[in-house]
Amino acid sequence: MLADIHHPIAGQHQIAGPPARMSKTPGHISSAAPLLGEHTEEILRSLLSYGDEDIDHLRDEGVI
Repeated sequence: MLADIHHPIAGQHQIAGPPARMSKTPGHISSAAPLLGEHTEEILRSLLSYGDEDIDHLRDEGVI
């Protein structure tokens, strides 16, 4: 029920694996938890349609 995972900061450790075990669709852990702010720009661009200027402004203001 535990899965070994490598995290870029925490290193190698164990986390809880998928709770259900199904023979035809087995679950798996694909990656470690994201770092704080790791996907900020991606989310601002793809989900909120922010452009370069908007993101640069947020960064300059210390928001991100």
